[in-house]
Amino acid sequence: MANPVPPDSYENAVLTDLGRLQCAAVTKVLEAEPPNAAYSSPAIRAIQTATIVCEPLGLSPKEDDRLEEFRFGSFDDTAKTIEMLEMSDPIC
Repeated sequence: MANPVPPDSYENAVLTDLGRLQCAAVTKVLEAEPPNAAYSSPAIRAIQTATIVCEPLGLSPKEDDRLEEFRFGSFDDTAKTIEMLEMSDPIC
């Protein structure tokens, strides 16, 4: 059985207002040469990003589990310093 993803995990992160503005900027750039297809990882913010960028271009992004992000255990939390990681994992 797969481990459930905690609700506050990186995988459940949603797009911020700044992220939405950045998506709109990307869409403007892509309007000059629109892609034929778009793919997204199953991460919520990735789906949101792809949808916001692609809808104005007439595309529907396709989710692809092969694009799922890698997990690196205690290294996933980028807010941790090297010292904090060393204290929590002596092998580190």
